[in-house]
Amino acid sequence: MIILAFILTTASSLFGIILLIFNPDLIAGLVQSISLPTLMVSYAVSIATSLLFFFGVFDLVRRFKLAAKKPPSANPSTF
Repeated sequence: MIILAFILTTASSLFGIILLIFNPDLIAGLVQSISLPTLMVSYAVSIATSLLFFFGVFDLVRRFKLAAKKPPSANPSTF
């Protein structure tokens, strides 16, 4: 989940940067064209990314707690 959140955040940022690099004249039009659907999509992406980060970190904490409670095995594996 954390990786998916990073990918979503990176893709969103790269799309904005590429749009501005290839057509810098659209900046003024883009700022003026912000409407309710645009804001809703932007907020939806931000909320989805935040939830993915939250649940990803929550899952990692749960896994670390479970791993800490397990007794050491007789054959420890090496990484």
